[in-house]
Amino acid sequence: MDAAPGSGVTIGFIDTGIDRDHPAFAGKIITEEFRLGASDETGMSRYSHGTAVASVAAAVRSVISNAAHGVAWGADIAMFAIPLGSGGGNYNPVSLTGLANTNAETAELFNYVLAWRDGDRTVDFLNLSWGYSGIIDSYSEQDLRANFGKAIAAMAQAGASDKTILIWNAGNAHGDPCDPADVEQCESGQVNAVSVEVLPGLVARIPELQGHSLAVVALRPADATNNIPEGIAGFSNRCGIAADYCLAAPGQAVKVAYFGPDSGDVARDFRDRSGTSVAAPMVAGGLAVMKQLFRDQLSNTALVTRLLTTADNTGAYSTRAIYGRGKMDLGAATSPVGVLEVTLGTRTSGPGVDLRTTGMRPGAAFGDGLQRSFAGREIAAFDRLGAPFWFNLGRFATAAAGPSSTTWLRDFMAPASSAYGTDFAGGAFRIGRSAALGQWRLGFSARPAARASHLALAERTLNLTFAHQNGLSVAAFTTEGVFGQTP
Repeated sequence: MDAAPGSGVTIGFIDTGIDRDHPAFAGKIITEEFRLGASDETGMSRYSHGTAVASVAAAVRSVISNAAHGVAWGADIAMFAIPLGSGGGNYNPVSLTGLANTNAETAELFNYVLAWRDGDRTVDFLNLSWGYSGIIDSYSEQDLRANFGKAIAAMAQAGASDKTILIWNAGNAHGDPCDPADVEQCESGQVNAVSVEVLPGLVARIPELQGHSLAVVALRPADATNNIPEGIAGFSNRCGIAADYCLAAPGQAVKVAYFGPDSGDVARDFRDRSGTSVAAPMVAGGLAVMKQLFRDQLSNTALVTRLLTTADNTGAYSTRAIYGRGKMDLGAATSPVGVLEVTLGTRTSGPGVDLRTTGMRPGAAFGDGLQRSFAGREIAAFDRLGAPFWFNLGRFATAAAGPSSTTWLRDFMAPASSAYGTDFAGGAFRIGRSAALGQWRLGFSARPAARASHLALAERTLNLTFAHQNGLSVAAFTTEGVFGQTP
């Protein structure tokens, strides 16, 4: 397909807002709404966190120098701006009372965003690069339900046929200054962020969130000069008890769209930023690419399962307490897993035939007719995880030896001429192709011509013969490898 990755998919963001005039979003469909008293950002007092986050997932491809495009640069954006603080200072976990005080408004916010519609557009994936301080280990399921139950119910999306996926940043608490009297994970005056923060960690405590809520930790890039491999960023929370629903993605020194103050003025350019806030939209963009690639044939929750299953959990990434399911591998997630099969029934879970041993080898009478009739058509093959991959159906048929179907038809319909010789009541064959050969190819029995008219064919007996006889034949679904190996 020629469409840009993520085309037709809407990624939602609950964040500080977005600068729609930034060149990172030129020509893009963007909806922005202001909730909970938020106002439009000016770029004068602080940089736009929402602009940076949205650009990682969906900024357009640009010829601007130093520009960076998003993972799903063809996706649409729906930004729901809310007031967010900037953090800093000693690590101060949110109390149960604090959660209770925000319970109703958080539920209202999520209910609104998850029900949002703009024509045919809905929020398929919702990026949430914000949250409250507090390692999830310190909050029990009972306490969370008692104090944050309305918000949890909204996030659970009970009754939804295909749930919106919630993608949370894991938190940037590791190494923050702390007081042991306030933080049980405080060691030597610094936070040991053994698990994700409380909101991304809800999935570890609340079963009804499992399957459509993800936490994302941040990776630092490799440093070849100092022989330092890629690994968990020093500031990033670890996956911890949310490991089953946690992924790692790049989150340090990531180039983002910048909208904010610069020497007394406002700048719109591209700069490096770090944090799990920029790791989360990597995953949101990846899911959007997958949804488009598989032509919306997989549910959102099936896409999450596939992304987790195909993550790179080898080497260092096998440490689940840090990396959860591993490093997101979008290449693996968008490639066939196992052998591709053409199903023989109506369900992808039923028996199938290996795509590599599937083909059609027609008899001589077909010429290149099958290839021509298959032109522009596709066939779907399914991998071990049930994902569809489409192929040009014409590649499954090989042309028979001899003239093409167009040549046969032209010769057959040509007017009778003594220069060519005739058979079956005037059907002409050009020099070099005898009438007898024509009879053998087309399966007609020879008999004297009655009159020179193509319509006389209707008066002739058509002797169709199959399999081991001279006449029409087709050998379908040979066991010879047509493509050699799985694409």
